[in-house]
Amino acid sequence: MNSVPVLEATGVRFRHHGATAPLFDRLSLSLSGGEFAGIIGPNGSGKTTLLRVLSGVVSPEAGDIRLGGRPLRSIPPRERARLVAVVFQETQVLFNFSVLEIA
Repeated sequence: MNSVPVLEATGVRFRHHGATAPLFDRLSLSLSGGEFAGIIGPNGSGKTTLLRVLSGVVSPEAGDIRLGGRPLRSIPPRERARLVAVVFQETQVLFNFSVLEIA
């Protein structure tokens, strides 16, 4: 069975503005539907930046990112927001309600 990966990155390079060296270079990955993936590494190693690049929040310097076989940059922001969700480990609650009070 030859299915299109849900998320595919090929040769991705990202460099923070003003940095001399890229944070990551030639990064490639392929995730199929139903797969789970985790990103692990020490603080400051670029995990959150990688998620931002893969979700289209920031653009890579080079490489190709595809969502369902479509180039990520060709998907309008509103549609991309419906297709991509990123859940971070730590969240900040800005209100003091219980789950029962919200439901």
